[in-house]
Amino acid sequence: MAAIAGCGGTSRDFGLGNSAQSKALKSPENPAVVADASATAAATVVPRSAHLIVVMEENTSYSSVVQNTAVWPNLNHLIATGALPTNYYANSHPSIGNYFMLTTGQMLTTNDSSNQIWDVDSIARRMLQNGVPFRVYAEDAPQGYLGGDTASYLVRHNPFARLSDIADNAGVANAVLWPFTQFYTDLHNNNLPELSFIVPNIYHNAHNGTPQAADAWLQTYVVSQISAFPEFKPGGDGILVVAFDEAVDTDTTWGGGHVSPVFWGPSVRSGYTQQSTTVYQHQSMLRTFTEALGLANPPGVAASAPSMAEFFNAPPATGVTVTQPSAGATLTSPVHYVASASTNTCSKGVASMGIYVNNVLTYVVYGTQLNTTLALNPGPEHTVVEEWDYCGGASYTTIDLTIQP
Repeated sequence: MAAIAGCGGTSRDFGLGNSAQSKALKSPENPAVVADASATAAATVVPRSAHLIVVMEENTSYSSVVQNTAVWPNLNHLIATGALPTNYYANSHPSIGNYFMLTTGQMLTTNDSSNQIWDVDSIARRMLQNGVPFRVYAEDAPQGYLGGDTASYLVRHNPFARLSDIADNAGVANAVLWPFTQFYTDLHNNNLPELSFIVPNIYHNAHNGTPQAADAWLQTYVVSQISAFPEFKPGGDGILVVAFDEAVDTDTTWGGGHVSPVFWGPSVRSGYTQQSTTVYQHQSMLRTFTEALGLANPPGVAASAPSMAEFFNAPPATGVTVTQPSAGATLTSPVHYVASASTNTCSKGVASMGIYVNNVLTYVVYGTQLNTTLALNPGPEHTVVEEWDYCGGASYTTIDLTIQP
């Protein structure tokens, strides 16, 4: 019978904690074999992510995107390898109400020309209160920009710039409002915040430019960039959301028409299309953002919106699973150990595994699989199989044995 350690087990100090060997085991330079994060079972809650990236597209109906590979080839590839809500509707026409629903859980206004600053509860306020780092990367807008429209930037596509927690505090605005060029810098310096909200300019979000241009821009400047990083490889915690604010104006179903948001990343159910009959709208997406960021009680109507957990994988078992030997067994030496390890608390995965015999580290292997034979002394032997992850965490399983002479 397999012995499984409890989730979130804290490492006991067997003399490894501060040693050079410990640092080598936990070093990012040591390769770890990370298990495939895809699973067939749906999550019951949206998984936590420290690398949530949202890209906003404009004014495009579901029927113009899904399976339209001639126009949106790259986005359809994301759909094929990610998850697609098929029963998702924007809240209003024109744009601005949808953007506020995505950030405050309220429509606030349907006047695209409004320059009002809104003192309301929002995801921005929650992140600032809870110390969750976030940045808005708006193409063609300078750092801290709180002004109006420019030739290629529309302020109504950046709701954060019209929320009082940001707009009324220049220091906060400079900290969270950035030109899109900073996204590349932050990504390649491993300095992305927990939420990256990307606002392409009007020629790259299908507003004024062609959908082909929007699709190519998304692939070149976002998807191709993040795909190289461990957060978006198996075992990572990265979540990419590509969202459309509204459908074409003639589609007023559920207020703003039928649209096709896409989820993509290691924790997303690969190739999944919606199976439930639930109607989702932007308030459910806001709830998804807050749950992924670990923020309780989403603002506005997002608090009562349907969960979108069906689009994410159920978390894998975590800890150390020992398939040989069984705890409490009586054996002869040498003893064959077979074990595996996983973690759902460290996006970089498991770095290494080891075996302690009577509190002495006796064997170490890099990766998530252990298969070795140890010579043990006759009598009772206290052995522990432990895993160490790249984030400094660990878990273990105790295997006490009796060795026959």
